[in-house]
This record gives sequence, C-alpha cells and structure tokens, in this order.
Amino acid sequence: FSKCMCLCCLPLTAGLEQLQVLDLSGNQLQGSLPAAFGPALKQLLLAKNTLSGDSAAAWAKMCNASLQLEVLDISDNLQLNGTLPGCWGGLSQLTTIRASRTRLSGGWQSHGGQLCG
Repeated sequence: FSKCMCLCCLPLTAGLEQLQVLDLSGNQLQGSLPAAFGPALKQLLLAKNTLSGDSAAAWAKMCNASLQLEVLDISDNLQLNGTLPGCWGGLSQLTTIRASRTRLSGGWQSHGGQLCG
C-alpha cells in the first residue's frame, strides 16, 4: 500500500498476527501511531504521511509486547511529536529507527542499533 495516496486514519487492530512487513509510507494517513501490532511484524514503514500527536502511549505498548520489530520508519511526519522511549533499547531485534523530519526528541541506546534522523 506504499504511495497509494490513501487518506484515512490508521486504526490497525487484531487479525494481523502473521504480518511481517507493513509499508504504508507515502500516503496521507492521519492521527497517532496505532497501539497494536502483530507479534511477527519486522518492518513498520510509515514515512511521508501526516501522522501527528504524541504517540507515547502506543510506543509504551510496543515495549511491553513481544515484538520482533527490526525497522521503524516514521520519518517525514512533520507533526509527530513526543519523546522516543528509552524502553525501545530493550527490543532486541530493533536495529533501525528513522525519525527525521519529525518533532520527536530523546535518544535511543541499544546493542548495535542506529537512530537515523
């Protein structure tokens, strides 16, 4: 669904337990990051949308879930704000966060991970 120019909110819910890559970049998705993802998700690509607000609640739930997330790209969401949670360092598979051109703050430490942006 990358670059399909969908204009909607992002209400992802259950039923995506086997999904490994979710690429919704280059659309006009609005609102906050969803709070639930399937445990098999490895890449969440949401760049170049119009996501907004403080997504701290959704991110905290990501820390408490047994996610296999390796790549998170939320870059080019100019109204997305808040703080990158330190608990992401505990997601052992997470190696890359792309957050350029957002209003996010904070840092991220992990074993071999990189923060782009």
